[in-house]
Parts: sequence; structure tokens; C-alpha cells
Amino acid sequence: PRRPEPRTGPSRSEILRARYFNGLLSCRAMHDEATRRAYPFLDRLEAHAGEIREEALGLDPALWVDMPEYPNLTLFVLNTGIWGDGYPGLDLEANRARCPRTAAVLDAIGGVEMVGFMCMPPGVTMRRHTDPRDDDLVRCHLGLVLPPNEQAWWPEGKARLMDPRQPHWGRNDSERRRLTLQLDVRMPFVVPENAWGPWRPDDPPASSV
Repeated sequence: PRRPEPRTGPSRSEILRARYFNGLLSCRAMHDEATRRAYPFLDRLEAHAGEIREEALGLDPALWVDMPEYPNLTLFVLNTGIWGDGYPGLDLEANRARCPRTAAVLDAIGGVEMVGFMCMPPGVTMRRHTDPRDDDLVRCHLGLVLPPNEQAWWPEGKARLMDPRQPHWGRNDSERRRLTLQLDVRMPFVVPENAWGPWRPDDPPASSV
């Protein structure tokens, strides 16, 4: 029988495995000591993740609003920031009063421009896009309820940074809803471009959620 020719490069499974572990390393690097010193609100969000999650889960579903660009995604908005034109008439003070512990954490952070709870139902995909932002703004997601497969590289209760100026997208390929707290924070320095690697282990560079 003919012998297979010797392989000169890695197999597909080896490539995927390498990308998976490289992705994990990139995710972990976002939480190293240097990053936490530069973005101290990460520790504050994680320290209060349980009570923030409790308040988010207790909100009346009727008070959530659809995202104009993504009608399958819903938000509970606490501060509109650049979202202002898309969500006219929201009673932000009433929304903050419904989750006072979350509002207190955000007030202690300072510099929060835009913030809200985001819910992505099962099977929903957010198309690849970029968000124009000032160079001193950074985006953060606090994982509150995450699909089991995503928890493999992003544990619930952990806060993660991303660069919205870079192309990013999202999906929920599980059977449970995905709930995060999303906020843009103004920093006293220029935020490095695409400094935190891929969001998911199987993402190409410059891809986030």
C-alpha cells in the first residue's frame, strides 16, 4: 500500500488547539497586574459582580429597549453617552434607581460615558463592525450570565477590556441568554490600539465582542 507522504506542517486540529490556548493566554493577559493598575475599575467591577448580576436579573423585561442597529439585542440603559440620539425619552434617573448598587459602583469609577446591561438571546449574531470613539475611551464588558462554552475562557464575574475602534462582532451560539454590563470609560491617557488580543480563542486578531 502507498505510504502517506510525511507531513511538513501542523494539522488542522493542531492549529485549532494552538489558537485555543493562545487565545486563553491573550484573555488572561488582559487581567495581569499592569493592566489592572492602568484600569483600576476592573477590580471594582469584579468585586461587585454578584450584586450587579442580581440587580440585572431582577429588572422588568418591559423596561429593556431594542438596539436600533441590532433589533435582536436589548439594553437596559443607565447612561446614554454616544447612544443618546438612538434612545430618546429614556428616564435614566428612574433606571438608575432600579439598580442602585450598580449605579453606586459606576459613580465610584468616574469617567463613565455610556453604560447599560446588554442581553443577547440564544442564536443571535452581531455583525462585524467598528465603533468610532475618542482615543481616550476604552470599552469594558462585565460577564454576568455567559454561555457555558464562553465560560471556558471568560468566567462569569470577570471584567474584560476591548478596543471598539477595531473590527468586532459577537454571537451567542448557546441555548441560554447572554447578559453583560457594557461601559465606555474615559481614561486620562490615549488607549493603545487593539492591545488585548482576540476576544474568543477562535477569533482572528482585531476581533472582539
